Amino acid sequence: YKGDQQHDCLLSVDGTDFRINWTSKAFYSHKFKGCGLWYEVALNILTGDICWINGPFEPGKYNDLMIFRIGLMGELDEGERVEADDGY
Repeated sequence: YKGDQQHDCLLSVDGTDFRINWTSKAFYSHKFKGCGLWYEVALNILTGDICWINGPFEPGKYNDLMIFRIGLMGELDEGERVEADDGY
């Protein structure tokens, strides 16, 4: 990643919901009390650049840790860390 210095912790990762104009139980988001899509996004802590986007996913079907394990975790170098909230 841009600005990486010997695998320092330079990414902040979190999930975010986006409202969509659909009517479907599969895409129901409790956050919006309506339909949405869920994405995992990682930003470079030093520059604010978007370094990773994973999705879309159905809200509520997967948790943050599940998405991280099937996506970004496999892209990290050995010993590379990310900053995340308690969902990870």
